[in-house]
Amino acid sequence: MGIELYKSTIDNYTLVREPTIIPKAKISCSTDIAKYILDNMYNEDIWECESLGIITLNQAHNTKGYKILSKGGINCTIADVRLMFKYVLDSLGTGFVMFHNHPSQNPTPSKADIELYKRCKQIADIFQIAIVDCIIVCPSDEGSLNYYSFADKGIL
Repeated sequence: MGIELYKSTIDNYTLVREPTIIPKAKISCSTDIAKYILDNMYNEDIWECESLGIITLNQAHNTKGYKILSKGGINCTIADVRLMFKYVLDSLGTGFVMFHNHPSQNPTPSKADIELYKRCKQIADIFQIAIVDCIIVCPSDEGSLNYYSFADKGIL
């Protein structure tokens, strides 16, 4: 018995890098991350629906790339961990930041937020990739930074 071959072919996956207008930056603390996210990843949609994304980093914590992974509803979004790590691994980064927003203006993480982080942490440890922070950003009427940092709270 040999391998049964089909008439269709398989795909060849390659890395594709597309330039963006988002500037590179050095990330040194949660305030840098929150400001970078709010300045570059969101516009008016921060008030409307939750979305989840990642920012990949090199060894020196300079930004390499980003991906908005999902946009959801008013109080939740879908988190596909397999897709998240596909983009993290494709970037060849040594670390990354997970982020999402809470349109409610309350940055406190939910149980689901904490469980997602724990699942991602287990996977990141296997690949020896650092989760530098997990940030929840919120819109603010007065223009101040309104965010929650898992690193600052010692959850990392």
